Amino acid sequence: MNNSTIIDQLTAAYKKEFGNAYFIAKYRTNLCNSIGMSFGIQEKGKHENNIIQNDPAWHSVIIFGFDDEGNTTDDMEVSSGSGGSIAVRPPEGSYLCYGRVKTGFRKKKKATGEQITKHMINYFKKLRKVVNEQRENIKVEVC
Repeated sequence: MNNSTIIDQLTAAYKKEFGNAYFIAKYRTNLCNSIGMSFGIQEKGKHENNIIQNDPAWHSVIIFGFDDEGNTTDDMEVSSGSGGSIAVRPPEGSYLCYGRVKTGFRKKKKATGEQITKHMINYFKKLRKVVNEQRENIKVEVC
């Protein structure tokens, strides 16, 4: 399995769950061979002040462990730089401008490319479930 196969499968799985929501995945070779992904639950262009990080569920995820040709190994890892929660309305009477609901993202280590892909697809489904449960508490229109 190579990096482009993983990107294609994850892109299709995310679009299946969130349609036109912001999603980008790129293979990078600058510091190490990895796939960098960022995604959210709003359509691109609908983010407050046109800043993607203002998405209520903006995620930044990295998949490590590719060989020099961009193929998967048996020592892959997926890790989140940010994300794993959704910004929602704060509890009534709170001084906070918003609250957070965790979405259940977990790091996965020592895995194959297939296991990493399955792990992320399952997370996209879990994220969709939490978005549906919290839809009335999310301040902006989401996919």
